[in-house]
Amino acid sequence: MSVMSKKPSETVFEASFTDDSTLWPEWSDAALNKENWAYPKNGPDGSFHDTQLVQLPSSLIPYEWIRAKNLDNRNGQLTMFTDDPKSLDLIINNKHLLHSQFTRWFISALINLQYCGRNGLEISGESGNFIWNGRHHSWRGWMNVYSMNKAGKGVQHRPVINLNGKYVVRLYFLGAWRRILVDDMIPVNEEKTPLLPRTGNDFELWPMLLAKALLKLCSLTWTDYYEIVDFHPVACLTGWVCLRLEVGYLSPQDKWDFLRQYADHFEWEVTEVTEQKSQETVKTKKTRDTDETKRTKETKKSTKTDRSTKLKKIKALIKPQPVTLFLGLEDMNQVSPDIVPEMAPCWDHFVYIVQSRDIPLDLKDVKPPLARWKLYRWLKWAINEGTIDPIEYFVPIRSLKVVSPLRKCEESVINKYSATTMEEDLRDGGTDETSQKDKSRETSKEQKKTSTESSEDISFWADFNKMEPYVKDVHFFYKLDYFRYSAKLSDRFPRPRQPNDEKSETNKRDSKKGSRKSSPSKAAAESSEFIDAYSWPRKMSKTRNEPLYVFVDSLEEKFFLIEFSTFQVSVEMFGNDDDHAAAPTIELKGNKDCLNVEEHCWFRRPERPDCLVCVSTAGTKSTVMELDRGRHLLRVYCHSESDCFVSISSDTVFHVGDRRRMYQLMCTESDTVDQMVRRISISVSRAYQAFGTESYSMALKIYYSSYLPPIEDRKKGCKLFYDQIHGYFVDEQVQLIRKIMPEDEVLTVLRALRIFFLNHTVGLDRFSAISRLSKNSRELNVRGSFTVDEKYAVRHNAASVIQAFFKMITVRKYLRIHNPRHEQHEQVSRDLMKVAELYNYNKGESLANQVLRNILKYHDKLYDVYHCSRDFEHVLQAQELKGTLTNITANQWLPVVRLAVNPSFSETVLASIDLFVNLPKYSVRVFKNETGQEVLRSVNNVVPTRYEHAKLGYTLFCYGWSEDQTLKELPWSLNIITVKGQPVFHFLMDEATFLTINVPPVLAIKELSNSYIPNAGNYVSKWIVRVAKPSVVSFRLRVSYEKVRMSLRVTDEEGRLLSQAKDTCVVILPMVYLDLRRRSTEITPQRNEIDDGNSSEDKINSNEDRSKDDLRYTIYHVEALILENSWPLTRTEWSLVSEFKVIPTGSVERNKTKMLPSSNVARLSKNESFRSKKVSRSLVQSVPALESPYWVLQVVTDSGSGLEIFQDRTKEMEIARMKEAWAKENPDSLQRGRELREAFIKKHEIKSKSSIDSPEKKVPSHPEKSLRRDGQRLSAGTSEISMAHLEERTLKTPASLRKLPPLDLTVYEVREEEEEDKPRLKTESDEEILRNIRTMNIVYAQDDYAHFLEELENLYRRQKYQYKTLYGRYLDEFLDRRSILEDVYEARRAYIDSMRPVAASSTKSTKKSVKSKKSKT
Repeated sequence: MSVMSKKPSETVFEASFTDDSTLWPEWSDAALNKENWAYPKNGPDGSFHDTQLVQLPSSLIPYEWIRAKNLDNRNGQLTMFTDDPKSLDLIINNKHLLHSQFTRWFISALINLQYCGRNGLEISGESGNFIWNGRHHSWRGWMNVYSMNKAGKGVQHRPVINLNGKYVVRLYFLGAWRRILVDDMIPVNEEKTPLLPRTGNDFELWPMLLAKALLKLCSLTWTDYYEIVDFHPVACLTGWVCLRLEVGYLSPQDKWDFLRQYADHFEWEVTEVTEQKSQETVKTKKTRDTDETKRTKETKKSTKTDRSTKLKKIKALIKPQPVTLFLGLEDMNQVSPDIVPEMAPCWDHFVYIVQSRDIPLDLKDVKPPLARWKLYRWLKWAINEGTIDPIEYFVPIRSLKVVSPLRKCEESVINKYSATTMEEDLRDGGTDETSQKDKSRETSKEQKKTSTESSEDISFWADFNKMEPYVKDVHFFYKLDYFRYSAKLSDRFPRPRQPNDEKSETNKRDSKKGSRKSSPSKAAAESSEFIDAYSWPRKMSKTRNEPLYVFVDSLEEKFFLIEFSTFQVSVEMFGNDDDHAAAPTIELKGNKDCLNVEEHCWFRRPERPDCLVCVSTAGTKSTVMELDRGRHLLRVYCHSESDCFVSISSDTVFHVGDRRRMYQLMCTESDTVDQMVRRISISVSRAYQAFGTESYSMALKIYYSSYLPPIEDRKKGCKLFYDQIHGYFVDEQVQLIRKIMPEDEVLTVLRALRIFFLNHTVGLDRFSAISRLSKNSRELNVRGSFTVDEKYAVRHNAASVIQAFFKMITVRKYLRIHNPRHEQHEQVSRDLMKVAELYNYNKGESLANQVLRNILKYHDKLYDVYHCSRDFEHVLQAQELKGTLTNITANQWLPVVRLAVNPSFSETVLASIDLFVNLPKYSVRVFKNETGQEVLRSVNNVVPTRYEHAKLGYTLFCYGWSEDQTLKELPWSLNIITVKGQPVFHFLMDEATFLTINVPPVLAIKELSNSYIPNAGNYVSKWIVRVAKPSVVSFRLRVSYEKVRMSLRVTDEEGRLLSQAKDTCVVILPMVYLDLRRRSTEITPQRNEIDDGNSSEDKINSNEDRSKDDLRYTIYHVEALILENSWPLTRTEWSLVSEFKVIPTGSVERNKTKMLPSSNVARLSKNESFRSKKVSRSLVQSVPALESPYWVLQVVTDSGSGLEIFQDRTKEMEIARMKEAWAKENPDSLQRGRELREAFIKKHEIKSKSSIDSPEKKVPSHPEKSLRRDGQRLSAGTSEISMAHLEERTLKTPASLRKLPPLDLTVYEVREEEEEDKPRLKTESDEEILRNIRTMNIVYAQDDYAHFLEELENLYRRQKYQYKTLYGRYLDEFLDRRSILEDVYEARRAYIDSMRPVAASSTKSTKKSVKSKKSKT
């Protein structure tokens, strides 16, 4: 039986949180140099045993797993590698494995990479932890295997056999080189033949170890039908990015054109030829090229309509060029060698494309072109006679020079295995490590000579015309160093990487020396803003699960290469049948994750998501993305909880970050807009400077063309359209000048513009109004009769002549001022320079920016004409407000900031509001003060909304929860984002408006707390709020029991509901607008009595209360109710409640007021800030914890608002006043009532045995004594909490705590005697009543029916009358139209008659007379 037989011991679980230290950590040369190769010895045979199961594909079924040293039929001593030429042969000993797709891809990767790296191979992923030493040596697969050797710069890589069976393989996976451990357990079949690939020397161990490591990665993604899914061995061995594109749907010509763009092209090497021969050769080649291009054009025209949209994306992959190009072939095991020579029959695999060729190999084989006369009958005769071969003349040459490992495979290769004789196994026992190293060093020098001499070119030319039907995909391999910018995104980064790493940069420079093409310089080092690595958070919070964003802005089209890798696996553990004490075996299975990249806009949500890239994989997959010129914002979603890697590469600079970083980047101007604004500003300034010079006409022409659409978008013959653009530009320029410049200078500047443009209508609104009126009147008259239009035409022509005359006089007057000698020329020049100063681009934002924005804002028809219009929505302006919270404790509710904002009058603000604070949970909410309606929000931020001007404005409230965080300072930032050039908010503070504020308003928190006493009304408590001026208040109510369902509402004195909220345990009313309505003084004496109770200080505070009473204020009521009887109490809580009922409630209330620490603390002096921190710290520490059940009400208001809140004791004070009135009438009544109560209690008191025998611990009689500080009684804290949750809760007082028996109300009920039910007989009077009722019903029904018929008749008459009137109108209109038509025909006949000669008219008259006679007859 196999040592690694499966025996499940645990269920499948998610392994997304597997640490790098236990599974495939990143490669480190230093860690390898410290490796202990002799440890561990955890196998049953005392050697190293890999606990991670190596799965074989379903096509390879192992019989057992044995050690490599126990393999039979080896023809040599077991060694790691040799330089023997037989080691390059991977077919001879693996014919029985070629039916496995993994084996074919493994062999194809090794052979193709050996060919590519015969002079050295460039790999990716070098860093300070890994240095590649094989770039100047021929590449071999054993260079990725390590055993008992060192690694690093200048170290020679010579792995040897490890007797412990422990080996390390270096593979590229998940964005980095990984360290993968394997052992030397080899799967074999029943014939003891290994099921892993071997070289021609079957005693070499490296290919089997390399295959085992690759199987660990390949098994994560394969399925039951396909062994290679989102996995490529070439990428794992080199670190290149693999891009696979399906080309099977393309036509043969499209496939050839596509491959020819990226493969090296074959050309003749002509050195010694005569001048005449060279000219003939050039001519011949040129003619063949023309014929070829003609056929290509015809083919393209015929297949243009049949191509899909995917072809456009493939054709755009022009740059950068890939490192290598491979071609994937389908199964050709049933294809004869005659159909596909040099290739068939073989299984599916991929081949390396060396060159492409569309000309003969030899210059002498170029066929001369046929004469033109031979292309007709002679051609047909020659083909029939066999004189010429039509293939040589009419079939285009399409050949590819490829490297195929399965070239000319025999029939035995295809799914068959023929056993070959092998030499006997040599014993390898007792060879120590030093002898192996010495032997390898001695033989290496001798084998180098033989390897170089025997190396031959294994590439060959294949006819693409024959192999084209079996080409299914193309494999591009890119090296990220060839891109100017490359960013890596992963949640496995321990810290954000620095953009410039000296070691990595030096390694990259060294790696580029031996590349086959020069790599461009790394532009990331020049740009300090570019971040080449971004760390995703390992855990996403529910309220902060936001995507990443990619921002790009350039003047050219953009090409992106995106690679997505994931390691979301399921782990299954198996036991060991032979050794139960051994470590269990781990099996991994990958799960699919998805990466989405889509176009995004902050203020516009498309009807359908514009998804640019969607990659779904369980391994590694790449794709390309193309973007048009201009500014783009992309949103990146990764549907992976952890262990994901994304690389984005491009030659265009781009930025990756979160929402906050995007706001910072997008507040700058777009490159496209900036280029156009710069051009407009320069042309405008030069035009104004050219006033009165010879270059005036040329400068004015350049000025007009500067703001017109791009040349490719201009329509020919659209002069009217261009005139409208000129008019829009001048009008917007005039409007902005009126806003910016002083009023006393506007008139002179506008006159200077009229003189400059030779246009007397510039800046005069009445001319534009007259022109619009004349245009509308012209349209109306066109619709009228012919005579009216003729009169209008005469008047219009006369008015045009008069206006032209006066315009000519005005223009001549303006032209005289253009002369520098004119007395007004200098003044006009100075006024024009004032306008040119507004367009000065160097001093700040140019006026052209606002002009261009306003034109595209108010004229939608120009949106598609200008490219820059699409960038305007991606240029933002931010109103940022920063602050700092101090002395944050655990589980604290934190009001961050509250603002009152409002747009300007008659403006609408489209804004997005975001809060950036490092809190686990936070919320941003916006309310309209007039109605209290909340603006729609998503998760924790407000959805971009249009805010219209409101009378009372809007309230913005931000708050959060600290949970288990304890911080001294916590900075926050509030951003209000709008599109640049659009209206913005104004901040309302102290009845004044501000466009910007530097310090957030200070908030004050008033806190009230008390114990909860059950009552019949299910009230938690009631409060009274006294407002001295209009205020915005926020309420938060928290109770001790976490399952209480309650409602918190605010009403005015008339009982009208202002706001209400329902929730569990904690209820928040974020915004209640309390207006100052009317004078109220009823609550003042109640407030005095509540504050002072029955103390002797009433007289002292009476004067202060009278002074307060003189102020004007409004009363509001706040009350909290328990819903659905959801607050049952425990026995301990009932005992506390029974004590609270005895003690006066006025002494239980606690009122605490403190200032919310915010950013203004940092602006104070050191002493003041220290004092404020000390006070806030003392307030936090001095708050005692109430005994359950209790409630805590927090009220947030603006500092200095004068708001007062206290608990409502109205009914209690009424009872107290009533008792006082009784005492005045009968002084002995109170004393007598106390005596009667004590006597009643003494008589009916219930005394339980438990209270007598084992009295409980006495509950504190005063609630203040029962209060304990935070942090006390921690020794028994956990037990108390657990017991409190387990203790039973009831809605009624437990029987053991009752002092009096329940009141029996049945004694006081008055019972009436129940009458016996007697049968009742119907009398004659009853029958008469029923008869009359039936008669009345019949009469009423008849009357109703008659009334219905009458209404129906009236309806019929009305409809008939309406139909008659409508028919009459239609008939009149018809007759009018017919008469008009007859008049038109009569006018037409009259016009025709007037145009004919007299003779014709006479003949016509005779015909008319004849017709008239016929008509009379």
